Amino acid sequence: LGLTKKVLSSTISERQAEQEVIKFVKKHKYMPDLAALFPHVLVDVSSVKSLCTRWFPRDKNRAPAKKNNHRAMDDIRESIKELKYYKETIFKANKGRR
Repeated sequence: LGLTKKVLSSTISERQAEQEVIKFVKKHKYMPDLAALFPHVLVDVSSVKSLCTRWFPRDKNRAPAKKNNHRAMDDIRESIKELKYYKETIFKANKGRR
C-alpha cells in the first residue's frame, strides 16, 4: 500500500498520532552516544538543489527526477543520487581546488 492509502485506512486519529510521536520523542530525546555517531555538519539536498537551480538554471532539468513517494529509504536513495549528480556535474569545475 502507498503511504496515502495507509494513512486514509488508519484507525488512529490525527490527535492520537500526534500524542504518540510526542511520547516517542520525549522518551528518546537524550541519546548522546547515538548523536556522537553523526558529523556536526548536515547536508540538506533540498537547499543544494535550490542554490543550483538559481545559480545554474540550465542544468536544473538534468538532475534525476524524484518519485516523491515519501518513503524514508526511497527518499534517502533519491537524495543521494541527486547530490551525486550535483557533485559530478555542477561542482565538477571546482574539483581540483581542495
